[in-house]
Amino acid sequence: MAIRSALGATRWRIARQMLTETLLIALAGAGVGLLLARWAVDTVSSVRFETDLPIVWNFAMDYRIFLFTAALAVASGVIAGLIPGLRVARADVADALKAGGRTSQSHARQPLRDALVAVQMAVSLVLLVVAGLFFQTARNAASAPMGFEMKDRLVMAMDTDLRRYDTQRSKEFYRQLLEKVQRLPGVVAADYGRYLPIGFGNDSRGIVTEGQLVQKDTSRNEAFLNAVGPDYFRVLGLPILQGRAFTVNDTEDSPCVAVINEKMAEKFWPGQSPLGRRFQLDDELEKKQLYEVVGVTRVVKFVLPTERPSPGFYIAALQHPRSDQRLHVHVNGDLPGVISAVRGEIQSLDPDMPVWDVRTMEAHMLRGKMRLLDLGTGIVSAFGSIGLVLAAVGLYGVMSFVVGQRTQEFGVRMALGATQHNLLAMILRQAMRKALLGVALGCVAAYGVTRLMANFLLGVSPTDVLTFSLAAAFLLAIAAGSALSPAWRATRVDPITALRFE
Repeated sequence: MAIRSALGATRWRIARQMLTETLLIALAGAGVGLLLARWAVDTVSSVRFETDLPIVWNFAMDYRIFLFTAALAVASGVIAGLIPGLRVARADVADALKAGGRTSQSHARQPLRDALVAVQMAVSLVLLVVAGLFFQTARNAASAPMGFEMKDRLVMAMDTDLRRYDTQRSKEFYRQLLEKVQRLPGVVAADYGRYLPIGFGNDSRGIVTEGQLVQKDTSRNEAFLNAVGPDYFRVLGLPILQGRAFTVNDTEDSPCVAVINEKMAEKFWPGQSPLGRRFQLDDELEKKQLYEVVGVTRVVKFVLPTERPSPGFYIAALQHPRSDQRLHVHVNGDLPGVISAVRGEIQSLDPDMPVWDVRTMEAHMLRGKMRLLDLGTGIVSAFGSIGLVLAAVGLYGVMSFVVGQRTQEFGVRMALGATQHNLLAMILRQAMRKALLGVALGCVAAYGVTRLMANFLLGVSPTDVLTFSLAAAFLLAIAAGSALSPAWRATRVDPITALRFE
């Protein structure tokens, strides 16, 4: 570059050359990135959940994706080429020509380069820590209690509105079907529920207790809602801790009742018995509809296997009939046989009634929301692996550059008695200082990031020492391996050959 300047090249022309080189590299990388993105989209889109209703992953790669990628590539190329281009253009031509291209001391005056390597290492550590925490969460969630029984339970979904039943005909269909299913051999209990626990549908409402001043914002007083039949609690093994469950007498002609969970009782009536207490739903205030608490059951997980205990309540399905229902069946023995028998009873009532999501509760869990955890863990792990590779390549590139620039220095050191072991240790120490700085920054950043995701973790602390330690140790090992090749190359320098350049 000094020779180019001496021959008349302007600063802008030198900077333009470096920008051209970095832009070409960035655009080539963007092209490869788009190909990898296409493969990643196909991989994620191939994930299937345990539901007959299709879940569409809308990951279309249109012109906006290409424009965004091109903008990133151009920005990366400009940033990567402009700073070193300006630095080279501003260099003193006479000093550079006198040195003959030797920059043996340049390694000590590159704070930006070292900072970039440290940031790469820090980001990689954050991703590795997050991936490790998600992995432990997914493993813990697979065996964590959900609050309800899953073994020997099957579920299936129906909607009489698809057959254009009116309200009375719909209620009669579900009543007859339940009577038939309950009489089947091998069926212990059966009943309906509006939503599946930890399913892809749920409902939550704002709660206004009787006598409470109505507030505009009731978001802090929300509780999950489900409409269930009298035997629903027995089917899912949910004990009634206080009061009673619903009965067949809780119909549309009787006062509205509700069964709440322990968390809701603790939140709205702390230190008191919730039985006999009444509340309203914030979207039914005009109706002045009050629900009386007649029972308390234990807490179940409504949305995610990792969720914290949340307030929830159940209303009587007989008081609030709907066309769409989930039939829950507790089976004692032959699950496939009972599934076939239940299908037969449905067809005997209406041969054209659509039935979907026929599966066991265990399959619903393992191949439903649990797959979301697995998918999230896989995506974060993929990003962590990419970050790790980039950090390793970045450190390798920096150390290779440093070794190349200090060839003469190493020759002098070896001529003065330095051993290969001395040079190897010196290069590795320099590399590990950069890595340790990045790990330190990464630990601080990871500490802040993981605390924000504490609600999504299960059975593991967001500041788990073992996860942090293993991620840091692994990253340092990768850093040492990345620096080993350039360091070893430095030890192979022939002092005579190196000194000839002097």
